[in-house]
Amino acid sequence: MKKCITILAVIIYSSLSMAQTEFDASKLLQTDISGTARYMGMAGAMGAVGSDATAIKDNPAGMGLYAHSELMVTGKMLLQKSNSNWYSGTGFFSHSNIGLNNFSFVLVPSSLKKQTKDKKDKKRKRGSSFSNNFSFSYNRLKDFNRSMYVGSDINANNVQSSISVYLEDLARNTIGFDGTGSTFGNNPWILDLANKTGLIEKKNTNPWSSILTPSESIKPSYYIKEKGAIDQYSLGWAGTYENFIHLGATVNFQTINYTAVGKYTEKYEISGALRLNDSINTKGTGISINIGAIISPTDYLRVGLSVKSPTVYTLADKSSGNMNFDRGATTSPTPETPLATVNYKLQNLLQFSLSTAYLIDTRGLVSAQFDYGLNSRAKLLSKDGGIDYYMHENQAMKRNISNMYTIKVGGEFNINENITARAGLAYSCSPTKKGASEYIGEVNNKRVDTQYFLGNSTLFESIGVGYHTEKWSVDVAFTNKNLKEDFYPYNSSTLADKAEAGSVKTTLNNIVISFGYKL
Repeated sequence: MKKCITILAVIIYSSLSMAQTEFDASKLLQTDISGTARYMGMAGAMGAVGSDATAIKDNPAGMGLYAHSELMVTGKMLLQKSNSNWYSGTGFFSHSNIGLNNFSFVLVPSSLKKQTKDKKDKKRKRGSSFSNNFSFSYNRLKDFNRSMYVGSDINANNVQSSISVYLEDLARNTIGFDGTGSTFGNNPWILDLANKTGLIEKKNTNPWSSILTPSESIKPSYYIKEKGAIDQYSLGWAGTYENFIHLGATVNFQTINYTAVGKYTEKYEISGALRLNDSINTKGTGISINIGAIISPTDYLRVGLSVKSPTVYTLADKSSGNMNFDRGATTSPTPETPLATVNYKLQNLLQFSLSTAYLIDTRGLVSAQFDYGLNSRAKLLSKDGGIDYYMHENQAMKRNISNMYTIKVGGEFNINENITARAGLAYSCSPTKKGASEYIGEVNNKRVDTQYFLGNSTLFESIGVGYHTEKWSVDVAFTNKNLKEDFYPYNSSTLADKAEAGSVKTTLNNIVISFGYKL
């Protein structure tokens, strides 16, 4: 999500044409615990467990633990609700959708040969030779779908918390902006909208100022609807030696499609209102490689390690916006920005995963996993791969974005030879560093959505059950994810009166069902 913000560096920035911030990058670098019902039922703690179509994306060596070729498909229903509190006002919004979470085919060549069960079992015992498995899989890595409303009570704050004061300050600190030159050029486009509607004005030699009267109370609100996903298509190989060491690798092709439509509104105590509408669509692709290993030092213990290569995403943003302002009997025109298209790249660095699993005879297992990503070292690049163009944004990335870690624990218990119960718990740290709101990256001159969100920690809880026969399986999981964020309507860190942050809690419930068939 784009944040249009002001800092002293706008003096340098006003001659450039930037479009990205560290928060846009962070949104694309974070993924969900998403996939098959078994995987989600154990909160994704399956890196060392293996034998699961989604666990392959965490550690491809787990593919080597398959004993039979298998087809798997997973669907889900997402139930989302958001609660907010801002300037003594509360907001609530809910949303639901249905989608495909996973599709995969794992090929175990030895399982397709016409052999007796005894011969196949013998082939899998320690002391047998090297065996190979192959896979094709699709996994939804992240679901962006969310609707949210943040609103305040009337007369809860005064004009110092209006976006007009922020725009007044931005106009005063943008060299070359006098409201008389060409519009929608190198200066921040939101200033052109504010000038055309009359929200800010410049009389003679006086500095830019808001048209609102001092100490006038306002009622701000914000609505956003997000949709889209990050999807991954993978080709994989895994090999097993004497059922002791498992090695694996996948080549992954990722697609990104994110759309957000927002509306920021201010209603004024004296009369009138401001309406600022924005939209953004981000599309792109990326390629990565995963390699992993699982070692079984005993029949009951497994230890896994995997590494994901750096990924370079080739991305394109298309954005537009408009503004309307009325004051009593006077209504402004509704100027609209041109459709802005920006092509760029996003490079993330290595990601690591360490996992372990303990098998309790035939009764079940417990597992744990630690994922770590160097998100603060990610870089925005120009479309030709240069780093100088986004120098300030990349400095802000190091300053404000955290290296992400997630701790997962899970387990499953075999009630009988056909029914298995599961549960899991996962915790992810905050994607942004403490104090990130005090110093944020460069001004965005083409986007007009001024808001931004600072994420806090995330808790993921899950339960599940599965029914398995010799040939087919059905697994169901229910998950609960609680995401807490701080909402800022614009960056007020350089203003004398700071805008109050709103608190937003998003609850995401997934009902997931997987169907599997062994060949």
